[in-house]
Amino acid sequence: MASVVSGMSTATLAAESTTFIASLAASDMIAMTAAQVAALTTTQINALVDTQLQALGTSQVTAISTTDIAALSATQFSYFSVVQLAALTTAQIVASTSSDIAALTNSQLSSFTTAQIGALTSGKIAGLTSDQFAALTTAQAKAFTTAVINAISNTQILGLTSAQLAGFSTAQVTAITSTDI
Repeated sequence: MASVVSGMSTATLAAESTTFIASLAASDMIAMTAAQVAALTTTQINALVDTQLQALGTSQVTAISTTDIAALSATQFSYFSVVQLAALTTAQIVASTSSDIAALTNSQLSSFTTAQIGALTSGKIAGLTSDQFAALTTAQAKAFTTAVINAISNTQILGLTSAQLAGFSTAQVTAITSTDI
């Protein structure tokens, strides 16, 4: 099917049934252009399974609309590899849900760029564990906004390492509330 999919127009592909989309092999997904991936409807994106999502290249992943990223289930979002996650735009990170972010493994979360970490809101980090916080690099921890740091729970703050805390700016340290210590 890969040769058929690669030759399909974006309009034709977008008009295909979710059954057709769900039947695509990983090789079919690899054969798609970024424009074809961008043309998939939200319903079609929601029909994708682990092997299909994992087959997408970084240019294909970044072509997924923010609406479609927001519509992914947390399980689907967790199927992205560390390379795919690192390629997501900050707009895509903003569009993700707190459940999406909480579903990530430590290595997936630690693959985020500092710009992606900086795009996380206090609502998005609410479900993170202390282990997930500990898995972040010093540069990633430093990328948290003061609003996010202010919202970190005492359990989450205890997950931060001394190196992460030492890397905080004065404003970030000030954002830690007394109940968090």
